[in-house]
Amino acid sequence: FPGLDTHARALAAGCKVHGATVHFVTSELDHGPIVIQAAVPVLAGDDEASLAARVLRQEHVIYPRAVRWFVEGRLTVEDGIVRVGASDSTSQSSTSRSSATQSSATPGASQLIFQDA
Repeated sequence: FPGLDTHARALAAGCKVHGATVHFVTSELDHGPIVIQAAVPVLAGDDEASLAARVLRQEHVIYPRAVRWFVEGRLTVEDGIVRVGASDSTSQSSTSRSSATQSSATPGASQLIFQDA
């Protein structure tokens, strides 16, 4: 959901998952080549605040990772697709703070992180 009030809009739409995306900026609002995404479950008792808090925990995982990749010069964009160069051993391990795990992504492709309920 681009723009504001994304958590409320996800709840109103009946989404089963919601999350955050780090992407390169383009002229279109909340669009651009995707660097990394995180998804969290939308739980039965969620309100906007509880869902936002769950998403924020994942943002604290993906934003620093995306910035690190950027400053290390590891990101390239080819045909609108972000590729992450060289392997990163820290992206292969789970983190005890967030219960995030990496999906089995194609090597060099942007990554998606899921959080268990």
